[in-house]
Order: sequence, then C-alpha cells, then structure tokens
Amino acid sequence: MLIEDVEPEVIAEYLENIESERMGLNPDKEHTLHIAQTLLGIREAILERGF
Repeated sequence: MLIEDVEPEVIAEYLENIESERMGLNPDKEHTLHIAQTLLGIREAILERGF
C-alpha cells in the first residue's frame, strides 16, 4: 500500500481490519489513522532521499 501511495484512510482501514479480525482487538480509528499518516510521512522522507 505504501508503494502504491494510497490515501491514509485506506491504510488505516487495513490496520483496523488486522487489529479486529486477526488480533481480536477493538481498533482505535483515530490511532490507526495517525499511524497511517506516520507511515506515509516515513515513505515520503525515504523517497526524498532517493532510496
């Protein structure tokens, strides 16, 4: 997903699915959106440096 540069909401939805379906946890939508935005920020930093 990070390679495809999808919207943070799509990544957050995927993370929420993992939390609930695979880990049996109650997902925190605000937190997963924050994590998705953080991951996209890291992606941008990596791309800017030419990795």
